Amino acid sequence: ADGKVSIEPVYSNLKAVEGLDGTEYIIIRKDGKNYVKDINNRDIISTGFADISYDNGGFVITSDEQLKGYYFTDNHVIQPKYKEINRPNGSPYLLVKTKDGKQGYISTTGEEYFRD
Repeated sequence: ADGKVSIEPVYSNLKAVEGLDGTEYIIIRKDGKNYVKDINNRDIISTGFADISYDNGGFVITSDEQLKGYYFTDNHVIQPKYKEINRPNGSPYLLVKTKDGKQGYISTTGEEYFRD
């Protein structure tokens, strides 16, 4: 116990990312699914996704059907149901595009705002 944290070598891929608040996260791949842990090996996203990427203070999560959702680091989750999703720098809203090509915004609580 020298104070170092080790992550078991059962993962096929590791990618370290630094959050906006300086928190370090590790995107890991195991058995064809992606997960996120923090630097102390605690689960952040414990559900496996086809893809996970860091995006301006949270994570874009991609389902097996290639639909995208978003995981905020305060544990709010927007389930993967959009064709595109991203978070403009520092915005509390996500820019989304539906499967039908409709563009709009979604709040951290999941409220959708689309032009008619």
